[in-house]
Amino acid sequence: MGEESEFTLPTAISAAIVGNFLEIEAQLTSLSAVLVRLLFDQRKLCLTLTILLLAFWDVPIIHAQSQTSRITKVLICSRVNGYGQYVQRSSIINLGETFYIYMEANIVGTVLGAMGERHLDAEFTLNITDPLGMATFSVSSTPITQYFGLGTGESIWAWWVPVNSSQFVNYINGNYQFQAGLLDFAANINTSTPGNFTLQEAFPGSVVFNVNDNVVLTNGRPSSSYPLQFLQVVEIPNISSYQTVLDGPRANIQPQGIAEDDYGNKYMLFNNMTIAPGANITLDVTYTVRIKLTNLIGNRTVQFSTLQDLPSEARKYLQPTQYIESDNPVFKGIANKLREKSTNVLQLINYLDNFTANYITYDNAALNDTNRLTQDSEDSALATYTKGTGVCTNYSRLLVALLRAAGIPARTVAGWAVENWLPGITYTDTIEHVWVELYLPGSGWVPVEPQNPATLGYTLGSYTLFDFSDSERNVNIEGYNGTILPLDYWSTSNANLTYNETFSHVATFSYSGNPSSKYETVSAMTVTNSEVITSELLNSTARSTSMLTVALSFLVLATPFIALIGVIVFFMRRRKRSSATP
Repeated sequence: MGEESEFTLPTAISAAIVGNFLEIEAQLTSLSAVLVRLLFDQRKLCLTLTILLLAFWDVPIIHAQSQTSRITKVLICSRVNGYGQYVQRSSIINLGETFYIYMEANIVGTVLGAMGERHLDAEFTLNITDPLGMATFSVSSTPITQYFGLGTGESIWAWWVPVNSSQFVNYINGNYQFQAGLLDFAANINTSTPGNFTLQEAFPGSVVFNVNDNVVLTNGRPSSSYPLQFLQVVEIPNISSYQTVLDGPRANIQPQGIAEDDYGNKYMLFNNMTIAPGANITLDVTYTVRIKLTNLIGNRTVQFSTLQDLPSEARKYLQPTQYIESDNPVFKGIANKLREKSTNVLQLINYLDNFTANYITYDNAALNDTNRLTQDSEDSALATYTKGTGVCTNYSRLLVALLRAAGIPARTVAGWAVENWLPGITYTDTIEHVWVELYLPGSGWVPVEPQNPATLGYTLGSYTLFDFSDSERNVNIEGYNGTILPLDYWSTSNANLTYNETFSHVATFSYSGNPSSKYETVSAMTVTNSEVITSELLNSTARSTSMLTVALSFLVLATPFIALIGVIVFFMRRRKRSSATP
């Protein structure tokens, strides 16, 4: 039985295969006849083609683009009125002169969804670095977001930015590099085109200021004199790396002496003065100060091990104080978490600085409200962290607390920040500014503006430093023992005494021409000059290419679908005939 089974089984299979082949041959013959009838049935053929055309109209394989989103044009212009309406100019720019950087880009919609809808999500960017390598100007366009219908090709976008060197952080002669960028978020494309321009008639590496510190003390008593036993005013210091007092201080009242506190700050002493009833005393102190415009950080890969061998002068700025609670677990936790992400000291500093700049919201209302400004300035680093708002003092205290928590010596410093320091223009202010210095092994004390992390290690021409402190401190100088604020005077009693201090800068520089006509006044920059230009020619070309691709794709892909439809129809008819047979 077993041998017979082994012998007869292949025979049965062979017979079945032969029978099946005969049946398949008959079915294919019938199918061919059906396909022929389908091909010559105009209504069915048109319906089939329509279905296939709709199904494949926006399938990625049909609409595959040979190009991706890209920048096609970057120009330096003297005037821009609209898309393609510009006047090119030389890349040599005079200080204070307004020019435009004009950009065009072809942006390709990215296919999303089964039906092939296209989505555009992009923005332009412009970043300028000065001759020292500092990022001095950065701006981006409003987001470009748009949904397209089926079959849409590329579109052309234009964007232009008005630029004036008075908006830069520093005004330095030399070559400025810029990157005109395009971010296509939908397609995950980040591309940029480099460019450059030369700034001239600016400062050749340093700026010299004529400085005037004006203090007015008014006696509010109408009938009695005011005895001013102590009046002590801080001096502008010399800082070997970037700030030099060329002349001064020169005071209209001769000081009785000079005193120094534990932080190294020096004070002019004006003691035992009397202010007549309803009168005032005006103290004018003048200086000539040179600020060197430079990069103070030579090595940007400082290792963490270097923080273990710090000089004693720097170590005292690791300790917590009344306003810098650097030992608080909150700050320790943030510092440790960011250190885990860092490979060197400078990277950690950047993380901490960016955290501070992004965490705090500036309290703009305090600029016009003296009481609110005073309240903000009294908030410690921890109070600032809790509130999340503040002014320059609060940014500085929070950053210093984080740096000390990370083992990096840091201190707040105070002085005056000049918003407009074009040559020959007098800038006057009554509000001091506070920023940060940190100790970096190999570089020493370097400045940073907590509200602008890009300034780390670069000297700021518009900043004149007056004193080093944690803002408020205890002093014992020449018989006075108490708490003082930086840039302030102090006396035995402040009752009925009005204090007002005005500080003015005039930048000096040799140039020809009239500064009032040479330099333009530029308001705060707003970037609204962008528009979309949909090129009908470009889109129609893309559509024609798509149609050709559809036609070619149909020749390749349509036959299997027609065959499939034919097979379905064939078997339906066959089943119908079978069911009709008795």
